[in-house]
Amino acid sequence: MKSIMRFALVMLMALVLVACGSEEGETSTEQGDVITLKFGHHDAEVSYTQNPYHAYADTFKKLVEERTDGKVKVDLYPNSQLGDLRSMVEQAARGELDIVGGADVGLLSSYTKAVDILSVPYAFNSHHEVVELLNGELGDELTEEIVDKSNLHVLSYLPTALRHFSNSKHEIRTPDDMKGMKIRTQEIPVHQAMVRSLGANPTAIPFEEVYSALQTGVADGQENAPYTMINSNLHEVQDYYTMDGHLVNTATIMMNHDVLNSLDSELQEIIMDAALEAQTTMIDILDKRTEEDLETFKERGIQITELTKEEREKFKNLSMPAVLELLEKEVDQKWIDLLLSKIDMN
Repeated sequence: MKSIMRFALVMLMALVLVACGSEEGETSTEQGDVITLKFGHHDAEVSYTQNPYHAYADTFKKLVEERTDGKVKVDLYPNSQLGDLRSMVEQAARGELDIVGGADVGLLSSYTKAVDILSVPYAFNSHHEVVELLNGELGDELTEEIVDKSNLHVLSYLPTALRHFSNSKHEIRTPDDMKGMKIRTQEIPVHQAMVRSLGANPTAIPFEEVYSALQTGVADGQENAPYTMINSNLHEVQDYYTMDGHLVNTATIMMNHDVLNSLDSELQEIIMDAALEAQTTMIDILDKRTEEDLETFKERGIQITELTKEEREKFKNLSMPAVLELLEKEVDQKWIDLLLSKIDMN
């Protein structure tokens, strides 16, 4: 009788240990035979044309789930449900979130200054130049650096459009026109150095607060691509738009590297292929939107100023040296040399 009771007690303890082990071993990415990936981004789920990051996320989700026959499930958390972009980047780095979408590459500067080379102003004439660069050697080397410093793996670089200055004061045609203006920037030092070099005052404001800041005069202007302004209704509180193309709007889709690495090679390949196809989908949508968005600006009464090559050169001659000087103090020279070897300085 004692032997039976002892055996029953041993079996009960074993069952408890198994149950506890299962609970502790189960992560946000594995539940039974299905691997679930949490994908957070800041865009609303309205339509592909209105919400490009929704277009990316939804395309990625459908491709991954279809090609893995449902073995991998992608749960989307749009509209900043899981926090602002900086918070979601930090969550993904810690492994609390599997994929984060929409974070500007500059937000990775706190992990590695190498990414700041993509914020050299007036380095590119179109975002398609940057797509080609980041889908090649430059992108591969940056991804390795980002993984090493942050544990985040870039699934897609998204150079979606050139960024331009808008404001509510007056037309900007020369750097002198910017003197004294309060220009909203992201909390990215090289962006702030660029604005300062042009005579304006950089004002770091979270994206979620930009509309009210412009509306109340906390900031006079900001810098973004047309689609970003339309999607956030910023065109409602701005009157002038100068198409200087100072930066390329380069966002990222990033995955926790440990989670990606935990998948077998076949699943990893499916995820990377889906990311490439989703990148193409998103950039194609935004290319088609540009003219439409500029027409919306005109209908709103916004004055659009297109700079000549000579006029743009005046902005470039002030801001590019200022930013390169800052980068030389903070970034390994090999990254600066790599960028300069890839771009047309003329």
